[in-house]
Amino acid sequence: MTKALAQYRAKDYADSEKWADTVLNAQEDGRKHWGNIAPCWFFKAAALNQSGRGDEAKIAFQQGQKVLTEAWAEGGNAIYGYSHDYLLCKQLEREIGKFIGLKP
Repeated sequence: MTKALAQYRAKDYADSEKWADTVLNAQEDGRKHWGNIAPCWFFKAAALNQSGRGDEAKIAFQQGQKVLTEAWAEGGNAIYGYSHDYLLCKQLEREIGKFIGLKP
C-alpha cells in the first residue's frame, strides 16, 4: 500500500497501479485486510485517473467504497480495533473522490 502511494506521489502512475494490484491480487491471509485493500483501490483509482482512464478509475474507487461499507457492516472489532485505518481510508475516500469527480 505504501509503495503504491510513493509511486503515485513520484508521478509514476503505472507503478502505483502495479503496486496497488500487488495487494489486491495477493492471496487471502491475515495480512490482507480491508485496511490495506481499500486504500489500494483508492490509490489505483487516482493512478488510473491520472493515466486518462477515468471510467476505470471510477470503478476502482467504487470497489474501495464497497470494501469500507462491508467493514463497517461487520462492526465491532472490524472497525474499533482498526479505527486509525478506517479514518485514513475515509480521508482517502474524500480526497480521491473529489479528485476523480465522485462524491464520497
